Amino acid sequence: MTNEIQQAKIQQALNVPHGLFVVDTVLKTKSNGQQVQLSLGWAAPNEGINPVATLLMSTEFAAELVKALGAAAKPVKKTL
Repeated sequence: MTNEIQQAKIQQALNVPHGLFVVDTVLKTKSNGQQVQLSLGWAAPNEGINPVATLLMSTEFAAELVKALGAAAKPVKKTL
């Protein structure tokens, strides 16, 4: 039951307008053992790099983020 409530809260949060950032470059990562700082940007057509966002998170959340991104990045196997 708790999982269903959590999923409903997540869906409600996604339905609220929020910022969408396009990134393709990791500018900086920094960790002090308790928190991780991740700065992201994108490469412009004029070969410049534009900073977009800096995220500050706990190391536990950073580990969860790594797992989620790794799972999302796995290629889908096509069956014939």
